[in-house]
Amino acid sequence: MEKLWVILAVLLFIGSSSSISMSQSVTSYTNQSLSVEITKPKDGYLYIFDREISFTGTTLVIGKIHIEAEVISDYYIKKVDFYIDGELKKSDYVEPYTCLLEDTLFFSHIIKAEAFDLEETKAEDEVKMLMFNIRTNELLNEDEASQILIEEVIKPSELNHDMIAYTLHSLLNAGDIISSINIEYIINSPTWFFWIDDMPYVQFVHPTRYVFIDAKSGEIELIDGYLPPVLNNECIWNNEEFWDKNNWVFSTYFLSNSSYYNDVNDVAVNVENEGGKKVAILVEGEGKPSASKDCEGMNETLSKIGFKGTILKGENLKKKLKEEIETASKNLEPGDTFLLYITSHGLQYEKKNEKINLILKYKDIKQNHKKACLALNIKWEGILYDYELANWLAKMKDCVNIKVIIDACVSGGFIDDLENLKMKNNQPKIEVILTSTDCDSLSFFDLPKEVKENDPQWGILYLFLKKMHIRWKRDPNDDLGKTEFTGGLVDGINKNKGEKEQTELFEKAFDESLKLNAAILNREIIKKYYKIIYGNEKLLEENPQKVIRKKEVCKPKVKIQTPKNGETTKDKNCSLSGYATSNIGIVKIGYIHKALDYFYGYNETIAPTQNYSFEWEIELIEGWNNLTVYAIDEAGNEGNDSVTVYYYPEDVEPPFVEITWPEDGYESEIANITIVGYANDTVGIVSIGSHHEWEDGETWTSGTIDPPVQHLEFEWNFTLHEGWNRITIFAEDEAGNEGEDNVTVYYYPGNHPPNQPTMPEGPTEGEVGESLYFSSYFTDPDGDSMEIMFDWGDGSNTGWIGVIANGTTVGNYHTYTSPGTYEVRAKARDIPYMAESEWSEALTVNIS
Repeated sequence: MEKLWVILAVLLFIGSSSSISMSQSVTSYTNQSLSVEITKPKDGYLYIFDREISFTGTTLVIGKIHIEAEVISDYYIKKVDFYIDGELKKSDYVEPYTCLLEDTLFFSHIIKAEAFDLEETKAEDEVKMLMFNIRTNELLNEDEASQILIEEVIKPSELNHDMIAYTLHSLLNAGDIISSINIEYIINSPTWFFWIDDMPYVQFVHPTRYVFIDAKSGEIELIDGYLPPVLNNECIWNNEEFWDKNNWVFSTYFLSNSSYYNDVNDVAVNVENEGGKKVAILVEGEGKPSASKDCEGMNETLSKIGFKGTILKGENLKKKLKEEIETASKNLEPGDTFLLYITSHGLQYEKKNEKINLILKYKDIKQNHKKACLALNIKWEGILYDYELANWLAKMKDCVNIKVIIDACVSGGFIDDLENLKMKNNQPKIEVILTSTDCDSLSFFDLPKEVKENDPQWGILYLFLKKMHIRWKRDPNDDLGKTEFTGGLVDGINKNKGEKEQTELFEKAFDESLKLNAAILNREIIKKYYKIIYGNEKLLEENPQKVIRKKEVCKPKVKIQTPKNGETTKDKNCSLSGYATSNIGIVKIGYIHKALDYFYGYNETIAPTQNYSFEWEIELIEGWNNLTVYAIDEAGNEGNDSVTVYYYPEDVEPPFVEITWPEDGYESEIANITIVGYANDTVGIVSIGSHHEWEDGETWTSGTIDPPVQHLEFEWNFTLHEGWNRITIFAEDEAGNEGEDNVTVYYYPGNHPPNQPTMPEGPTEGEVGESLYFSSYFTDPDGDSMEIMFDWGDGSNTGWIGVIANGTTVGNYHTYTSPGTYEVRAKARDIPYMAESEWSEALTVNIS
């Protein structure tokens, strides 16, 4: 300790001599949306073994230190890179952003932190410091191991899917066991363990990776798995801890309130809880000068919020669109998102005697309720009607989130057909519909501020509008170079892509379109828009050009009263009942029913009420059933409650268990044996165990099967005891019925040769002609009697003599006839098996 303070005093002196340059060494680069600051070590402070001591005017670090950085951003943060003297030490992808520095370092060094957001915007901060540390830990620390994981296993630049990597924050030591289905990995030396979940939004069996990094060598061992890991027969993380970012070392998830961070039982089918794949089809239709730019701009923007887009254009466009929607209908699963964007000329039609006639006369449009269509190609067979698009989209699987954006004249006419699509549970099939106009108005691409009849470029359009009695409006945004509506949406999405919920994102993007005068502003389109998203037109203010935000209110409270959580029943039907309350009024109530290989949802829109009692008759699925009831208020806030109930019909049939090897009565000379067999049950096996009995004792073992299985194969290792061994394998099903099978196995160890005799005892020197006495100790592991032999090293031996009992010391005399150096050895063989032992170690005898 005294030496430490001497060293510290010297270092403080060195630091004070550099205090002027050191205090000016912190530099920081920021931009409007992103900034980073190294908060530890702070400029001008003294740190001893990672503890802040006091302000000294010099940034001085003695011993190791955890570097910390704070990032402020208007957008999602991708990572923070930590450098020491220009060398990358750690890339941290999860808050809090830290880096352990324990290298052997002396004198002046520069720490730098570089922060990146998802658009690769960069900000950085630097701190110059004096550091004095000698590394005492020869093993990799967690930061070093995680960097190996990121660089050599995850490889973010090549990553093409969502994933989360978990860390234990502590080393595993020899004897620790990481296990799961088909995995049992025994740790032999200090090892860092990481678990990569390649499909975090899936609850049951799915691809995962087990990564073991040797803490001494840095060598990596990678094992593919299908479920979360177990450490020494204990689950490492519970359901809540999976979403605790303190357990993450890497993640592609940046939305802190997205559905991925919720318990999987709380996921409801609506636009605010979207996960899975995000697919966008963008259609570049006929006629608009800016259609190509619109599609490219929208595609680029959608890619920034996670969509994989495909642009359709050219010949046979209607056929291509139908085929793409059919493909998406087959490939997309519940929870995936499908977005359709179309920019084209829009028309209206009416049905007369089931024959479709296109009409363009304004008086007819005003007098009749007309439907809408889009001119995807110049030819009539390229006309896409609203009912056709609705029929195509209706083939999507239930619970696929669908959004439709149409930038075309009279495109509001598509809303009714698309809005009326229903899933089997009465849930709206399409959650968001955005159109550039109402059902009777024209959409504008980028117009000049003023146009006259004789204008060489726009005069014809001017006359056309005049003929249709549409008043010309000055365009306040004549320099967009793209359609007003799409341009507004693109700008709005880019501006607000940091929104945590897509509903909120599209709402604000729509506002941007309104600001750009993208649509003919009237109450109808805004009412339609809010009716789709919120289910209540009363949310609108009187001014149709303005839209309101969600009210800041408490989310609804939902309480399920029956059935009770954890309840087990033999009745297939149960009553799901309870109540929901809200201080501003509930407008939608529904439930989600999940079971093994089963998913069903139902909801209904109700008149606003602050108290609502619900009761539904539910048909349970055999096994476990998770029931979630959710309520949505007028402001779009959602509350929910969940219970799990177990349904087991009257089941008296026990599982069938059969041991296929060995056969009953099998005899073995080897103590270790593997019992092989299988178990079947029509309901589902929930546990399996064994009972091993022998003459002097017994042992029991058992394990849980989750989720239950109807067929289970087993291979079970046992150590036999001499004599008879009865081994019983038993299995239990979900109804508590137990089945078993047993075999009796006999263990008779085979004969073993005698043990190696002891090195002969006797004189190590002698003379020619002198009689010398030598002896050794002889034993047999089976207790057998033995014959023994001495070899004198001069070409002669005693031959086999005896018989002697086990555990006997026996000797013999020998006389050497010539001087020299000789080796005396002994061996034994058992009676009656004649199995010989090894020769004993030799005794050296010198004869003169």
